[in-house]
Amino acid sequence: MKHFLLITMLACMSLSLNAQTFDQFVERFSKAENAEVVKLDKNTLGMMMSMSPEAQDSEDSEKMKKMKDVMSKLRFVNIISLEESSESDRKAFCEAVENLTVEGLELLMDTKEDAEHVKIFANIKEDRCRELVVLSASMDDPVMVHVAGDFDMNELKQQGGGLLGGIEIP
Repeated sequence: MKHFLLITMLACMSLSLNAQTFDQFVERFSKAENAEVVKLDKNTLGMMMSMSPEAQDSEDSEKMKKMKDVMSKLRFVNIISLEESSESDRKAFCEAVENLTVEGLELLMDTKEDAEHVKIFANIKEDRCRELVVLSASMDDPVMVHVAGDFDMNELKQQGGGLLGGIEIP
């Protein structure tokens, strides 16, 4: 019985040592060697929208208008990509995603297909999305996208593929 209690205690301790907050996750992997880190605040996003080229035809013009409308509602976009990082950093990212939770955000999707594990967390109230975290853990291109703003969920579903590199919002 003593052995069982000791083993249980050690297992619980090892789980808590591996647990990390979302902020710790971001801090750790944004400092990985060759990590590509993009941080865009509201001011930078506003400048990008004002400098975007005008569309050539009406279809492109409508798409640009919708994209600018969605971007105007963003508070920030943070992206971390470890595509060019070492294999050990990519592996550590994938392992960290396994047990990662994001305090204050609900897990919307957790799926594994082939060698990719995707998790999507969001803060949704009254059909409005305030914050969204997309984690794509694969050895080829581990990436995290963290977006905050104020979006109608239908809007986000329509424009999400363009904003989030083709990741479909459930």
